[in-house]
Amino acid sequence: DADNMRYDANSRLIYVGYGDGSLSIINTTNYNIVGDIRLSGHPESFQIEQEKKGVSGQNQRIFINVPQSNSVQVIDSQKQTISKTWRIANAQNNFPMALDETSHRLFIGTRDPPKLIVFDTDSGKVISVLDIGKDSDDIFYDATKKRIYVSCGEGTVNIFQQQDANHYYAIANFVTAQGARTSLFVPDMHLFYVAVPHIRNQESKILVYQVW
Repeated sequence: DADNMRYDANSRLIYVGYGDGSLSIINTTNYNIVGDIRLSGHPESFQIEQEKKGVSGQNQRIFINVPQSNSVQVIDSQKQTISKTWRIANAQNNFPMALDETSHRLFIGTRDPPKLIVFDTDSGKVISVLDIGKDSDDIFYDATKKRIYVSCGEGTVNIFQQQDANHYYAIANFVTAQGARTSLFVPDMHLFYVAVPHIRNQESKILVYQVW
């Protein structure tokens, strides 16, 4: 039951979330499994800090959505242990995630109710809570334009502008198609892709949007 996977170019390690609650670490030099971190439930989306040393000299961290325990678990990548657990209050089913490492902000999407929750990665405190569409599945942070894109299965994409690290506001909400919750943002090409599934008479296709 492997789900999300990330490659850390700095350490040349692959991280794979799988099963009833584990994060496996694979060395890409010899393809040996070099670690397996137990979690409190099946991991959904996770993000890896690119800096080896974070705030106040902390080791590089990995932030993991664990819907079963209604939490975000923070991993110390060097020690391969859970360093902190941030409980999500008043919301459940936290699936998508994006990271603004520069501003120390983590963006979490929940489905019940549908919210975008902004965490401070230094303190673990909630900075802002915003309304989004139902059935969110992917979130991307556009570091150049300071925007957040959220694709939702109800057939919408929500776009938020980051005014500063503590303030966010909605700037657009456009219609895609039913079930179109999987997306991909490619910043170098300024393109946003949304996958539309085949549902009844709806044709499967990829919608391509130019980001201005």
